[in-house]
This record gives sequence, structure tokens and C-alpha cells, in this order.
Amino acid sequence: MIRERDYEKPADVTVKYPLLLLHALRTREPELTAYIQAHCTEMMAECIPAGDVCLIQALAQTEDYFNAQNIDRLIALAQESAQQEIVMILLNYKNAHFGFGQTGARRL
Repeated sequence: MIRERDYEKPADVTVKYPLLLLHALRTREPELTAYIQAHCTEMMAECIPAGDVCLIQALAQTEDYFNAQNIDRLIALAQESAQQEIVMILLNYKNAHFGFGQTGARRL
């Protein structure tokens, strides 16, 4: 179990963020999930340009991390990073959860 104060310890973010995300997916620890939700855009700013497709796909299979407030920024980041597979994953997530033309509203 990772303690909350451990999340803030300095570490190489190219290693720290994927490990925290994978640990959160594996354990579903509420404290870790909350930490990642609060830092999701920052973490994705490292993981998306690195082309971490498997990790992004795993995150997209949950409803815990991507939301109406961050999805458009994450899509733009993937486009800027020329990560087309991640763009498609995020666009599909957005369509499934919010609709393409809508931000912040769930389709009924």
C-alpha cells in the first residue's frame, strides 16, 4: 500500500506517474484515485507524449480519471504530441461519455 504522503515525494515523473496510475488501476485505493483525479492533467502531460497507449486505454476503461473538465485538453495534448492512437482513444471516450459536441453533459 502506498501512503498518501508518498505520492508527493520527488521522483522522475516519467517513472512515478505511470507507476502510480498502474497501481491505482490494480488496487482501486480510494486515496490514490483521489490523488490522481486531482493531478490527472499533469500526469497525462507526461504519459501522453511518451505514447503510453496501454496505460491510456486502461484508464479509459474506467470512469475515474477523464472528465468533462479535462478531456478536451487531453485530446489537444495528444494531437500536439502526434499520438494518433491516443487521440482516438480519448475521442472515443469523449463520445461515449459526453457526446462529441458537448462538454460537461452526459448523453441520455
